[in-house]
Amino acid sequence: MADIQEEYQLTEERMHKFLLLLDIYFEIIKGNVKHPRAKEWASLLLEIVYSYFYSVIDDREDSINVFRIWKKKYPDHQAEISRVEEKIAPHKADFMKLRHNVGFHGSTSRKGNKVGMQLFEKVDGQMALDFMLAVRNLSTHLISLHKKIDKKLPTYQCVICNDQ
Repeated sequence: MADIQEEYQLTEERMHKFLLLLDIYFEIIKGNVKHPRAKEWASLLLEIVYSYFYSVIDDREDSINVFRIWKKKYPDHQAEISRVEEKIAPHKADFMKLRHNVGFHGSTSRKGNKVGMQLFEKVDGQMALDFMLAVRNLSTHLISLHKKIDKKLPTYQCVICNDQ
């Protein structure tokens, strides 16, 4: 089992990659990427971003789960970490099915592919974006605490929690 420092460093690296993918997706959908295939890229990238999102909240013990690792690293922030985790939890299985059947692994049947694509029927785009932004915002908040960033950051607010 990896120690918390190694897990945390790998989590930061994984989050960084996820956020880069999200940034690229935003640049494409905002129209900042001028290419005849940009719309096609955006569609593919959406599946990748959603799949990568699941990869930072994966429940398997041998995988990165930002919530589990943050709780170990930041025991004083368990309540805010748990609030975000609880909002996302009912939809994790749908993100996992997309990742496993479409995004990263790919099913060998149309039925499996259809199961993966059900995420888009169950979780609308705004909700998925809110989940990802909540994880991004909490990550930024916790990393700023860890690195003791001196500049004044806005107060952390959970974008998906009702009791902000």
